[in-house]
Amino acid sequence: MLKQFLMKKLIARQLASLPADQRKMIEDLVEKNPDLFMQLAQEVQAEMAAGKSQQDAMMAVAMKNKETLGKLMGK
Repeated sequence: MLKQFLMKKLIARQLASLPADQRKMIEDLVEKNPDLFMQLAQEVQAEMAAGKSQQDAMMAVAMKNKETLGKLMGK
């Protein structure tokens, strides 16, 4: 329970600039699939350790997992 609370707070802070409906959609996806998003976060960290910026690392991981993320978002 504490882990979920902390995860929600972290997500809310990271997504503060997004419109409320998009932020809610992402929060719901993370809540339903926490293990997947933990794996994605680890992949982003590995990309950053290899020298990529946070934005480049996130884009690389998103592209690598495009099919899985698309299914989650109903596309």
